[in-house]
Amino acid sequence: MTRIDASFLLRHPQVQAVIRVGAGYDNVDTSALRAAGVTLAAADVSGDPSVAEWTLGAMLYLLRTYSRAQSVALGGDWGARAQLWGHSLRSRRIGIIGHGSIGAQVAQLCRAFGAEVLVWHPWSDRALPAGIERLDRLEDLLECADIVSLHCRLEPETRHLIGAEALARMKPDALLINSGRGALLDEEALAIALRAGHLAGVAIDTVASEPHPEQSPLAGAPRVLLTPHVAAYTVEGRRQLVDWAVAEALAWIRSGHLSPPTAILPSRAEDWPATEASDAPVAESDHCAARPRSVNTLRH
Repeated sequence: MTRIDASFLLRHPQVQAVIRVGAGYDNVDTSALRAAGVTLAAADVSGDPSVAEWTLGAMLYLLRTYSRAQSVALGGDWGARAQLWGHSLRSRRIGIIGHGSIGAQVAQLCRAFGAEVLVWHPWSDRALPAGIERLDRLEDLLECADIVSLHCRLEPETRHLIGAEALARMKPDALLINSGRGALLDEEALAIALRAGHLAGVAIDTVASEPHPEQSPLAGAPRVLLTPHVAAYTVEGRRQLVDWAVAEALAWIRSGHLSPPTAILPSRAEDWPATEASDAPVAESDHCAARPRSVNTLRH
């Protein structure tokens, strides 16, 4: 995706506002924007369930061994059905890392299926909905969860959050889902673990080597469902994001203001009331709209 940093601003000195279509903005150098007096807005996509639905679908895909089932059906060896026993989601204990907007939606969906839900979210101490248990230690979640799902922001402290040590703590037959940022995982360590027979399956929508997922160590690893950063790709979700971005761009052109709930980085601190950004790296469209004298749409 397009990197918005000091060099970008030098090439486009007329830019006054950056509108990020998605709440995750780790491709934006906020220090550079702050120094240049450029404001930043990131979408509030808490009403869009697209990524949470992809996550739930990935869980079911792995739990019910759909990939092997299709191979058996197409191969005509129906006697091999005895190898296709799966698990119900209701019987699983789900560990969610990051209870921002998407993590909260995933938790709600899993609870609707009757699953037990555990959450590790050290970035906020706000109360969790009834039926969801907060764990203070990541190690405890990794050791007891049947499915671990990543929904936290990519920050220096969360880069390779799931590495060799964390993977070793997970159950040998656990599932791992990542619809957040690729760099939350140490992909080399994960590939080694999978080849050693550890973990029953992995579903990943983002890799560190984007836009070349074929270069990821996970590309040739066993028991991996890999999709090309499309968890947010629904017609309804995209329409919601584009409508929001256009409305924000028009508001900026007309008044020089962005909506306080989504304004992450004001050009003048006194312009905006204090507001807390979403805690999760909400999946997004890989587009930015920046306003020089008009609105530019940037594609990766």
